[in-house]
Amino acid sequence: MTRRYLTLDGMRGVAALLVVVFHLSGMLKPQIFEGAYLAVDFFFVLSGFVIAEAYDGVLRSRVMSARDFITRRVIRLWPLFILGLLLGALYFVPRAFFNPVNGEPLPLMAGVALGAALIPTPWLSPTHQLYAVNIPAWSLFYELVANLLYCLIAPYLTTRRLIGLVLVAAVALAAVALWLEPTFIDPDVLNYTRALARVMFAFFAGVLLQRMPRPTERAADRAVLVLFAILGLFLALAPAANPWFDLISRLIAFPALVWLGTAIEPVRLMTGISRTLGAASYAIYILHVPLIRWLLLGLNRVHLPPIVDYLIIVPVIVAAALLADRLWDIPVRRWLSARFLRARPALASAAT
Repeated sequence: MTRRYLTLDGMRGVAALLVVVFHLSGMLKPQIFEGAYLAVDFFFVLSGFVIAEAYDGVLRSRVMSARDFITRRVIRLWPLFILGLLLGALYFVPRAFFNPVNGEPLPLMAGVALGAALIPTPWLSPTHQLYAVNIPAWSLFYELVANLLYCLIAPYLTTRRLIGLVLVAAVALAAVALWLEPTFIDPDVLNYTRALARVMFAFFAGVLLQRMPRPTERAADRAVLVLFAILGLFLALAPAANPWFDLISRLIAFPALVWLGTAIEPVRLMTGISRTLGAASYAIYILHVPLIRWLLLGLNRVHLPPIVDYLIIVPVIVAAALLADRLWDIPVRRWLSARFLRARPALASAAT
């Protein structure tokens, strides 16, 4: 059975919460945590590590086929992806009939229909978003692109070749970050070269971390809390669109934080916190933008102070994410696994 890294689970949850505040502040104004978009790069590194931990051996030995691997990854990502798409569609499509500022209703509905099959539709969005009704879903598309490449080359990916791949990806990332429009934040189709550079380096750096020697593990709640605080402060204080800071974060800081996270495990109170943050993290990330829009629709009518909006919206999103995980994601994944996985194995613990 694949080991579960509770500290990494908790770190993923902390990063997801920073992304929530980043997007919420962008709607409430003024924008805070302006560099928290870098959390996506942390997610990519973490994803590469946990997926390699779960699947590297069986893919390299050809015990698991590429088809089985991709089926598992789609089963892992699709239920909450489609829920976020539907929540976004319910918000945007009816409004588009009266105010097409966010898109025409028929193209939006076509985008939702194709998006249900994980097909991006930037040509249907006036802002060229891959998934116009739920913008954060762009990263899942690139995650699956990296997953597909990984499973196809895994049988041939010796550690030496993996190091070479990561180095080439690092050079490409540096070139994109420093010379090809370095201020990438918006995930539209015109930024595909930057998005690919980000995910290819980060994901395969995570795979490489899984093969590297790791520090001696120790159990300490305080150390876990300190690591959460370091990651949270790093993302909260990161400057916006600073190409050198972004590059150093992606090349050094996030792989180092994931590496450190493998060496510390919670023992008492932080065990439950880490487990809860990990369980909610994916749902927080993929559902938070449509949930924010729906919550603000009601809160804007009562004109509360912004701080009160934060104190209401963030806890509600966490609670909704936990409910979505328990009542929707887990049951649907179980059904899909029974339907599409031949041996009906337990769901892999690799969660992104």
